[in-house]
Amino acid sequence: MKINPITSNKVVNLQQVKNVKQTPKLSYATDVVNISKNTIGVERQGKNLHVSFTGKFADPIDAGVQFKIAGVTRHQKGMAGAHAEATDDNLVKLAKSDWKDGQKLDYTFDEETKTLALKDPQYGEIGTVPTPVAEKFMNVINTDKDNFQFELTNVTGGVTSDFPIIAAKANLRYVGKDDKVKENARNEFNAMMDSKDVKVASSVTPYQPKFSPKQVLETIFDVEGKRNGLGEVRKIKDAVDTIVKELQDPKNKNILVVGHCSPDGDAVGCVIGMTSALKGAYPDRNIDASIDDDIPNSFIHVPGVEDIKRPYNAKAVNSVKKNIEMLEKSSEPAAKQQVEMLNKEVERLQDKSKLFDPNTVDGGEAKKYDLVIMVDTPTSGRSSRAYKPYFENAGKTIFIDHHPLKEAEWANSKENLGFDMGKAIQEKLALVVDSVPAATQIVTAVCDKAGMLGEMFKNSAENARKFVAGIITGTQTDTCAYKNQANYHPSEAKLPQSQKANYYPEGMSNYLIDKLDGDINKKWMRENLFYELPNNPITNNLGPKDAVLKMALRGREMYPEIGLGIMKVRYDVMDNILQEAKKQDKNVTMTDVYNSFKNSEVNAALKADPKFSKSNPNPVTDSEKAAETYRSPYDSDRVAVFMAQNQKQGTLNKFSQIADKNMISFSFRSGGKTNAAQVLATVFGGGGHAAAAGANISMRDLNFNSKLTVKVDGQVANDAKTIYDAANNNVNVSNNNKINFKDKAKMMKKIEIEMSQDGTGRTCSELIKDVLTEMRKATPMPQSRPRYPRHIAEDNVIQFPQQVVNK
Repeated sequence: MKINPITSNKVVNLQQVKNVKQTPKLSYATDVVNISKNTIGVERQGKNLHVSFTGKFADPIDAGVQFKIAGVTRHQKGMAGAHAEATDDNLVKLAKSDWKDGQKLDYTFDEETKTLALKDPQYGEIGTVPTPVAEKFMNVINTDKDNFQFELTNVTGGVTSDFPIIAAKANLRYVGKDDKVKENARNEFNAMMDSKDVKVASSVTPYQPKFSPKQVLETIFDVEGKRNGLGEVRKIKDAVDTIVKELQDPKNKNILVVGHCSPDGDAVGCVIGMTSALKGAYPDRNIDASIDDDIPNSFIHVPGVEDIKRPYNAKAVNSVKKNIEMLEKSSEPAAKQQVEMLNKEVERLQDKSKLFDPNTVDGGEAKKYDLVIMVDTPTSGRSSRAYKPYFENAGKTIFIDHHPLKEAEWANSKENLGFDMGKAIQEKLALVVDSVPAATQIVTAVCDKAGMLGEMFKNSAENARKFVAGIITGTQTDTCAYKNQANYHPSEAKLPQSQKANYYPEGMSNYLIDKLDGDINKKWMRENLFYELPNNPITNNLGPKDAVLKMALRGREMYPEIGLGIMKVRYDVMDNILQEAKKQDKNVTMTDVYNSFKNSEVNAALKADPKFSKSNPNPVTDSEKAAETYRSPYDSDRVAVFMAQNQKQGTLNKFSQIADKNMISFSFRSGGKTNAAQVLATVFGGGGHAAAAGANISMRDLNFNSKLTVKVDGQVANDAKTIYDAANNNVNVSNNNKINFKDKAKMMKKIEIEMSQDGTGRTCSELIKDVLTEMRKATPMPQSRPRYPRHIAEDNVIQFPQQVVNK
């Protein structure tokens, strides 16, 4: 296809070109094609290609860079995380104050020590610029001293024993008008981010300016245009336009918004955000919000969470009642206690105040909705069959997500869930953009495109407050406190940081916070988005929170040779901690216990690149041992796996049924240099992003020592390479947006996991280790094992290659 230069005043109608296979090569600065009534602009800036729906391009981001303030523990005197030589509590005072994102910080530079200290005008010094970039910063500042300023951008941590240290981030930004100085500063900051000196590159991240929902949408077109060509841009645009039309249609009076089970912050935030925007823009409509699961206590303070209710699950109630009848006939001593527990469960499941359709408890017909909107749901298995009548009877169904869409994971969704993914795609009501780091960003962009945000902010302060709280909760949690600015493809891993995709998730949060101008801000996030298990000692002088740490240590395995860390926890361990915690807080759930393990210091150490970790050569306490890590050639792309036996046969499962199988869930995290997390999840039937994915397997008598057999297309695969090749093929097919939904199914390898019948095979850990070993062979790291100074290399290294316990 020929693209005409903008100077010719000609355009190409893309409707005549149904399938653009690749992004065209451009020889002019700007080329424009026409899609329907909108104009898409394609602009090449050096090696970068930029796409815009308007044909106009926003000014480049202001010259700035973000960094984590160093030396903060010296300004937290009196706190658990303080440095032994802490001189003051200036940062503690700042954290307690009414601080704002963007407030100015003063600075001083010591020429002799090359120390660049940062000071709050009211409380004094709070830390320093990281040493590797301090002098570089001063060289930039000296080009125009009056127009460079440091700004506080966030204060985090210091509110739980997991994070006893208050952390802070800042920007260095040029605020002057001299274009030459601005361009020079931008080049210098990019050079730092792209530096081959890992200490320099790791000290700075892209500046996060206020970023509007419209800019998020334009960035989607930009990134997807580069990755997959203008054909993909057209497909996304069509989905956005169709969904917007349905949201705006006054005929759609009754709407249900649904998020996935085992909800995280992104699911909760998407449901609250979409519901609040609809209510704020259309107060005459009936909008219901639902998640068929307990909301983690981490999010109980988020405004709008009280609006999320569950469907009535008659099948679950009947199942519990049958188990009560069976137990009442038992003479076992524990039966009476189990009956009491199940009776409470029946009461909970039938509590009409917790249901969005309470009439169904008494046999009434299920509500009929004009629209059912499913958000942030990676697979049909993460939803609930209790929604089936609502999907089946809906006028239309909308799907919005940021997880890679796999046909196999939705193949039976129509039968099991009532949701027809194929139909949603055909009707252009499925919007999936897997490059976006949080689904809340997509929801925000769609609501803005529909004009709902403007109406909401104008007409409903209550819904605006809920919307902002929900969206920033989801965005902050799903990006790991704004660390992840896009979901990268492995092919992009080697790109310089300044050239990588960036959706500015923190910038969008700043935009919404500023738009609300209320009490929902980053200070609110720090003080409300956490939950810690109670920790008063009950048994063996050990509180529930300390028990999590001790058992996490027992469940740790390390494989330095391939950059792998695994943490495992059994169901009985989690349940014992849950029962102890309930004695102190009756609202604690198994999800809270699970999250405590997942977010523990042990798991955090397994995930973190150890290059800059603080050393402790003689750990004694559990907290000190939790910080232990290993050195590896793969430190920049470590893989951490959390395995939890989260269902045990014979006990009540999350669907209020007596489980007939054991289940193990997997959370995979990697450094993003490869698609390791996604490949490993695919082996176990799951999925997700290149650097973050998950899976579940369930079988009778399954445990961490069970030997498993893997079949590929029906044939037993004893060779780990065969398993890796099949999983990698499925990931590549799934990620290829140029292949249509039906053809993807034909190209997928069928991977099945069964319990071994003859005692041969691999345990879960062995399977993960062997498949990752094959991946490391296929995609070796470019550098050899790094050489560290002796005092750094040996301080934090665990000398044993494996620590296998908690069987």
